[in-house]
Amino acid sequence: MVKPAPLIPNVGLLYRVADIQHLTRHGVILQEEIQIPGQIRFSFYDPFNDRIEL
Repeated sequence: MVKPAPLIPNVGLLYRVADIQHLTRHGVILQEEIQIPGQIRFSFYDPFNDRIEL
């Protein structure tokens, strides 16, 4: 996935997620992030308290 221009200064990888509901069915609590046109952005914390943004 190509990184949108507003995110280029940020470090990290981008992933495309096919089914957000799959995460929530397994108890993952999602936090909405600032939206970029054409992209759905959200984050959550892994079991080690690391923030993951998708």
